[in-house]
Amino acid sequence: IHNSCAELVTLTLDKKMLKDHGFVLEPDSLKPLPPGKSAVINVTATRPKEEPEGIKELEWVIPVRGGPVYKVQLKADFVLPDLTLSHDFLDFGKILFGQRKRITMEFKNDKMVP
Repeated sequence: IHNSCAELVTLTLDKKMLKDHGFVLEPDSLKPLPPGKSAVINVTATRPKEEPEGIKELEWVIPVRGGPVYKVQLKADFVLPDLTLSHDFLDFGKILFGQRKRITMEFKNDKMVP
């Protein structure tokens, strides 16, 4: 976020609302931005394990104290991998004590991951 205005800008960030919709905001707090200064805000999309795959969207409203309201569209597409293995069973056969045997196994994800 960059303050291109000639006055100090204070943003009101509703972290609880974002968290309730599966988005986490960092840093925890944001100091008022002086004119010409910038701040970095990281937004991470999260979901509980029991929640299904799919798209999560949120129109994030960022009010500026004494100024306009900005809207940012947040969108995350949660996809679980669909792994298949090259072998259902691995047979190492007889191995002498102190020796080793290596078998290569391939994991393949057949699902499109964005």
